[in-house]
Amino acid sequence: MLTPGGSSTVHIDTQTVRRATQLTTWLEGFLGLEPRVVKVRAGPRLCELYRGIYLTTEEKARKNLSQCKKSHSQGKKILIQGIKDLSQGRKNLSHGKKNLSQGKKNLSQCKENSSQGKKNLSQGKKNLSQGKENFSHGTKNFSQGKKPQSG
Repeated sequence: MLTPGGSSTVHIDTQTVRRATQLTTWLEGFLGLEPRVVKVRAGPRLCELYRGIYLTTEEKARKNLSQCKKSHSQGKKILIQGIKDLSQGRKNLSHGKKNLSQGKKNLSQCKENSSQGKKNLSQGKKNLSQGKENFSHGTKNFSQGKKPQSG
């Protein structure tokens, strides 16, 4: 019989039932018997025996259930926000990849333009050098009194 505050008695009885169930299952398996469906009749509830113990346990269970529901709700909100953030992050990553690709194209175009500019500069220097040389010949010819040659 349970005594008020006899939680150890309840614990021992629970262990005894658990061991008996394990032993029965093992014996059925060892002897090759088919498992049987056993109907179990509920015993008296603790509140019928010791009202204070049951109410305290029930109140704790209700409080725990309420806290679990709140935690579950908050966790669900956090999960939904995380999914939204992940989706936005994927969109941002996609835009970033497009921008990077465009930047690479622009860089390639700049390099090509720079190369063409260097070629043009080199040709301009050659033309300038040739122009200086022609000017020098023209000046020399002029000082010697020769007529300039036409094109």
